[in-house]
Amino acid sequence: SEADATYISLGIDPGGQEFAQYKMINLSAMDKTPEAIAFAEGFLARNPKAYTISGMMGVMYARIPDMEKAEPLLRHSLQSPTPPRNVNYFMGVLGVGSKHVDEGIEFYRAEIKLYPDNRKARTQLVQLLDHQKRYPEALAVVEVMLKARPGDAQLMNTKAQVLFNMDDYDKAGAVLAERLEADPEDPEALLLMAN
Repeated sequence: SEADATYISLGIDPGGQEFAQYKMINLSAMDKTPEAIAFAEGFLARNPKAYTISGMMGVMYARIPDMEKAEPLLRHSLQSPTPPRNVNYFMGVLGVGSKHVDEGIEFYRAEIKLYPDNRKARTQLVQLLDHQKRYPEALAVVEVMLKARPGDAQLMNTKAQVLFNMDDYDKAGAVLAERLEADPEDPEALLLMAN
């Protein structure tokens, strides 16, 4: 393909893992996920220690969603010190789905450590910590998220809810007042304030 020729012209080995990554990304971007998966399966058959390719393929299966096919690929990818983005996130999803919440929490933390901007992992982590009444930990995660996205409506409401759950009504009210100043019609903030 034209993209393959471009990668080769850049000196990227057509038999190497870097080339395979680019090819998978390119195929996915063209809405050719089945072709990307077929290519990855062939590549993994020849290169069983290609942990990045395994992780990318596992993430593709997880997004379909076909978690049964995704899980062994994701687990295989965890042998790398830096598995691809969303590998730990989807392992967290699997952990929580199989009622291993503490395991899910650790996978979400691992995802955030490697990819601090993964908002989905942070959001899931906050929800789990809040559900387990681990409010100070949940609040710490929300604070980090708010530093990256100051004034974010959902994050401010989440912070207010966590503070409310901690029985810190004054701080929760102050966060909600700030939120309602920015958007007096925010239904979630209004409901929280009413509580």
